[in-house]
Amino acid sequence: MDSFLPAKVLWAVALLLFGTIVIVNQLAAHAPIEKPASIEPSGVEDPVLLQTKIAVKLGALDPDNSGGLKSMFAGQIEQALPPDRTNTDRLRLSIALAEVDTATAAMRELDTIDLNSLSEIEAPLKNDVESVRKLLRDEALTEDETAGLRERHGYYADLALTRGKTSSDPARAALEGGGWLLVAVFSFIVIAALVAFFGAIAGLVVLIVTLAKGGPQWRMVRPTSPGTIYLESFCVFMIAFALLHIGSPFIFGMLGAQPAASGSSDWTVTAKLGLQLSLALTIFWPLVRGVTWDRWKRDMGWHADGGIMREIFAGSIGYFAMLPFLFVAILILMVYMFASKMINPDAQPPANPIAQVIDSANAVQLVLLFTLMTVWAPIVEEHFFRGFLYRHLRTRWSIGAGAVVSGLFFGLMHGYGGIMLLPVITIGIGFAVIREWRGSIIPTVWGHFVHNFTIGAAAIGMFVALR
Repeated sequence: MDSFLPAKVLWAVALLLFGTIVIVNQLAAHAPIEKPASIEPSGVEDPVLLQTKIAVKLGALDPDNSGGLKSMFAGQIEQALPPDRTNTDRLRLSIALAEVDTATAAMRELDTIDLNSLSEIEAPLKNDVESVRKLLRDEALTEDETAGLRERHGYYADLALTRGKTSSDPARAALEGGGWLLVAVFSFIVIAALVAFFGAIAGLVVLIVTLAKGGPQWRMVRPTSPGTIYLESFCVFMIAFALLHIGSPFIFGMLGAQPAASGSSDWTVTAKLGLQLSLALTIFWPLVRGVTWDRWKRDMGWHADGGIMREIFAGSIGYFAMLPFLFVAILILMVYMFASKMINPDAQPPANPIAQVIDSANAVQLVLLFTLMTVWAPIVEEHFFRGFLYRHLRTRWSIGAGAVVSGLFFGLMHGYGGIMLLPVITIGIGFAVIREWRGSIIPTVWGHFVHNFTIGAAAIGMFVALR
């Protein structure tokens, strides 16, 4: 079935929308970080903050330090600081050392701050240093000193103000709570890593044996007619996606929405996540245009000739076989980031929009985000990138060309910056190959679900535990 628009027009629309989305995403990911005009509490991007939170929560499970957890974290927290640590870094490190080491170690770190050479922005540190010294001596602070410390240092201030208190104190309990959840998350990550490692070895062996026998038996039936209805459907999705991610800020602004200081109280975040769920309806566009239900199911790959469990098993094998290539992509990313840091110590790590949303999300937003990751993405993205787009590309192109192009579309549509997209592109290419191999979309939906569930459960669990 053909669209009422010529294929060249549809491709022009798709490429224009694709290019616009990619440019907007990259501009957002590489937007210069403005230096604050005053000392502000650190956020999710601060590795020292994350290490300190982990140390405090796990340390609460071993208050006597019989397992040496606190001593271990003392070194890790110091190593997480950049070599050119600022005076603010030193103050916050002293508060962390008071928790995982001794008050003496904290005092020594405070002594490294030259109070006579503070910049204009750092001027309030003179009062903050004295406030921390008083707390280390178990002296009380005035209301102004307490408010100033909290305003400028957030979590670290709460840590210093509750030092020495037991978990029966509500403020201290809020800082120490979540230790067992953190243990559960770490255990989940270790188990997932082991499964991924041995699964990758098994998948690689299967891949090598299959190639040695002449390659896989490709089960996808190559379309003989270059019908454009599915290319039109892909354009409909792109239009809806662009309107949501590019147009929604303007619409919310017209409605008078002001971004909140914390995303957890910003209703626009909830609205945007909910609206993205509604984009799932666009997978049925071909039905609206006259494609029959049976034809749509067959063309999309919703069939399991050997049974659903067989396709799920094949999806697992295909995903494991893809993991070695994903590991290489991640290794390249890590080497690039390490080299960038060596060349430019001030270089900021690439932005991670998902982490930023999770860090400040409320319960409703976390449920919506997890649903998007584990239900919406496997079904909707597989329809559009391995169903509509890849199927259309295969009418004229080879398996390799179709997989690479659909993988590039898939990866670049995500909101990560620059080289952070390499692992996502690798996954997109791998899923296209699995789609060709099985002829069914069920294995790619399953593989996509497994991947996103693992990442989503670990990330959300970690951030929730560290609050």
